[in-house]
Amino acid sequence: MAEVLEALKATGWELMSPAEYPKGNENPFELEDEVARWGFVRRDKSRIIELEFHAFGDLGKQTRNTNDILYCALVGTPHRLYTEKRQRPEWQENLRAFVQAINADP
Repeated sequence: MAEVLEALKATGWELMSPAEYPKGNENPFELEDEVARWGFVRRDKSRIIELEFHAFGDLGKQTRNTNDILYCALVGTPHRLYTEKRQRPEWQENLRAFVQAINADP
């Protein structure tokens, strides 16, 4: 989650506070019903996006562990970043491509 946050910040996005984005989690680094929701706004305030981090526990059990996050999705689009591949060499390229897709999406 932190890597996604840093990559978006580096390209001009700011994480919105719960007061600014009430659909988001009170604590963005905790799961609520196996999802963490983040609202981001461009620094120039031209655009708002919503990301959802989806977690799945072992054998379908409910989880609150952020280590169980399977993917991050840009809400309303098909763009996804799968986190189980973080240990693979292509992870950084997948992260860059995900952020580029967010920046290119109108």
